[in-house]
Parts: sequence; structure tokens; C-alpha cells
Amino acid sequence: MIDTPNIILTGFMGSGKTTVGRTLARRLDWEFLDMDVEIERVAEMSVTEIFRRYGEVRFRSEESVLIDKLRRQRDCVIATGGGTVLNPDNLKRLDEIGVIVHLHVTLAEAVSRIKQKNTRPLLKKSWEELDEIWRSRQSVYWQAEVSIDTSGKTVETIAQEIITYLQERGA
Repeated sequence: MIDTPNIILTGFMGSGKTTVGRTLARRLDWEFLDMDVEIERVAEMSVTEIFRRYGEVRFRSEESVLIDKLRRQRDCVIATGGGTVLNPDNLKRLDEIGVIVHLHVTLAEAVSRIKQKNTRPLLKKSWEELDEIWRSRQSVYWQAEVSIDTSGKTVETIAQEIITYLQERGA
């Protein structure tokens, strides 16, 4: 049994937040919530469409509003968007509602994982631009309570590492 209100997964796009989150929630018999999917549901349009029509500022605002709503949530695995925690207020509020787990991935692995989908706004950028974004986010991601390297691991292995960490810390 895990004794923490929620588990919040963060990391760069392609790190496995959604895939690992679903598996982790199933194993814990908790709810799973993907913030991007929830924002799409409420806005009735895709993340890509929100960025195209209204820009990143509007999307980030939607993330902040959703985090406020999540304060009432319990026993939930929450997959954040890759940029959610860049806002220090978001990071602070997420830390208040659960344990933040950083899923680390190299840029090459992230791009390899998501290239087939080709639906991410960031994929339209050059390798150099992506590398700059990836590097600029690392210091924020590593502020999480724990970081799990996802490279070369199965989803089940990553989920078990998170569960083991939480059990060992007494959560």
C-alpha cells in the first residue's frame, strides 16, 4: 500500500509519463489522469490546436487552472505535460498534492519514441532547438523528489521502481 495523496509524473515529452502512469495506476488500483488529455477534453480541441489558435501562454494557463482543480484529487497518478513544471508556482502546487517523480529520458530516446506520432508542437523544431529546450528543462525536472531513468527499461520495470521507492521512503 502506498500512503501518499497522489503520484505526479513529470519529464520531457517521450519520457513515458502517460504509458508508465497508466501502468502504475492499474497496479495501485488508482485513477489515472493525463493533464494534456484533460485539457483537450475541457477545451474540446487538441493541444496542437490550442497552441496554433491561442499560443503557449493560453495552454500554460489551462495547465495552472487544472492543477488548482487537482488539489481535491486523491489516489491518482497524474501525468503532467512536459512543460507544466517550468512554472515555479505549478511545481510548488504539484508538490503540495503528491510525490513528484521525474521520468528521465535522453533527447535521442525521446524523439525516437514519439517520432511516429508526429503530433507534438515541439517536433516541428530543429534538433538544435529541441536540444536547447531539453537542456533548459533538466534543472527543473531534477527538482522532483525522485528521478527514474527510463532508458532501455520496460514500463513494468519503471512502475515497479516507483512503487519500490515510495515503499522504501514510507509513503
